[in-house]
Amino acid sequence: MKTILIAGGTGFIGRQLTAELSELGYQLRVLSRKKNGSTAGHPNIKYFQWDPSAEYIDPQALKEVDVIINLTGANIGDKPWTIKRKKELHDSRILTTRLLHRQIQRLNIELELYIGSSATGYYGMVTSEHVFTETDPSENDFLGQLVQNWEDESLKFSSYAKRVILFRKGVVLGSSGGMLKKLKPLASLGINTQLGDGTNYLPWISLKDLIRSYIFSIENRSISGIFNLVSSEHIQQKELCRQLAKSLNRPILTPAVPVWALKLIFKDLVNLLTKGSRVSNKKLLKNNFPITDNNLVQVLTNSI
Repeated sequence: MKTILIAGGTGFIGRQLTAELSELGYQLRVLSRKKNGSTAGHPNIKYFQWDPSAEYIDPQALKEVDVIINLTGANIGDKPWTIKRKKELHDSRILTTRLLHRQIQRLNIELELYIGSSATGYYGMVTSEHVFTETDPSENDFLGQLVQNWEDESLKFSSYAKRVILFRKGVVLGSSGGMLKKLKPLASLGINTQLGDGTNYLPWISLKDLIRSYIFSIENRSISGIFNLVSSEHIQQKELCRQLAKSLNRPILTPAVPVWALKLIFKDLVNLLTKGSRVSNKKLLKNNFPITDNNLVQVLTNSI
C-alpha cells in the first residue's frame, strides 16, 4: 500500500482526507508544527514536525514516500488584506511548496504522484458571462497572480514525480468547517448572509466530492494535469444564502450587507467577497472523476 505524505493535514480538508485514506489502509505521514500528533486508533498515521519559517522538515517524514498531497495555505477570506496579511497568504502557499520541493530535490526522491492545491481564484476577482476553463489565463489581480505563482511552484515537482495534479478548487461546502461553519450560525438567527447584490457566481464543491477526487487521483495512474474541481451547478451567491436559510427553516430578517459597509471592514478583500464567475468542470467529468454532488439544496440539507 502506498505511503502518502500530507502537508496541511490538520485543517478542515486535511482532517477528513486523512481519516478517509486511513480507513482505506494507506500509510500516512502528516506534517505538523507540533512535535507529536495524536494517532490514537490510527496506527497507520504518523505525525512529523516541520517549520516552514525555519525551512525545516523532519527528514524521516520523506523516507520512502510515494505520494505528496499539499494542502497548505492560509484561509484567503479570513482577514482583511493588509500588507502583512497578503504576505501571510503568499508565504503559506509559495514558501511551503518551495520547501517541500527543495527537500525532494535535495534527497533526490522519485515520487509516484504530487497533488498540489490551487483555487478558482486563478481566474481572478471578476464577474462576467464567460465560463472559465483550464486553458484560460490567470487574471492580473492580486488573487490571480498569487494562485499563478502557487501553481508555478507546484509544477516544479514534474522533475521528481511521475504525475503532477493541481486542483483549482471552488468553495468547499461541508458541515465541519469552511464557509458553511461560519454562515450557518448567522443564518440560523435570521441574518441575511448575502454580501452586496449577490449576483456574483460562487464555484463550489462538496467536501465529499473533494475527498473522492483525491482518492480517485491516487488510484488512477492515467490522471494528471490541472483540473477545475467544482460542481456542475452554477449558483450565484444570493441563491446560496437563500437556500441556506431555507435549509435551516429560518426566514431572512435583515437586509443584505451593502458593498460600502464591506469596504470599510474588509478593504481590498471586498472584491473576493462580491465578485466571481462561472467555472467549467467539463475536463473533470471527461476524465470520469466521481463528482456526484451537483445540487446545492441537497448538499446544504445533508450538511445541517
